[in-house]
Amino acid sequence: MEQVTSSSLESENDILPVPPEYKINIEKGILIATFIGGPIAGAILIAENFNRFGKETSARNTWVFTILGIVLFTITLFYTRILEILSPITLPFLYTGVISLCYYYFQDKLVKTHLANDGPIYTIDRSLLAALIGLIIMAPIYFFAYRGIENIGSL
Repeated sequence: MEQVTSSSLESENDILPVPPEYKINIEKGILIATFIGGPIAGAILIAENFNRFGKETSARNTWVFTILGIVLFTITLFYTRILEILSPITLPFLYTGVISLCYYYFQDKLVKTHLANDGPIYTIDRSLLAALIGLIIMAPIYFFAYRGIENIGSL
């Protein structure tokens, strides 16, 4: 009778991948948070995913580009009459679209690999918390942008 050893069981085909222990944010949660809480909420979740995947430089770049984008967005809103052309409700669709493109370009494959290996995900509660944080930060910007820079002193 043949004796089974541990080395004979460890062939390349017999080793099952170990599911990742870390949780990540999936597309649905990121987009919901971004729509409600603005680009800050999306950046919170995308940067957190990059950190979980061990891509700290990408996480830092997420924050740099998000802050630059918000500054440019705010300057555009303050110094142009874009809100007279577009309805204010179109703004969440615009920045959610940008975050969606960033997600697909930079994280979609990583997230799919994580999910294929039965990696755990965060619930929608975490996305809603990020949305709340983003909304608290972005609400004054939206308020002043909508009222116009010339009306700031008349509050």
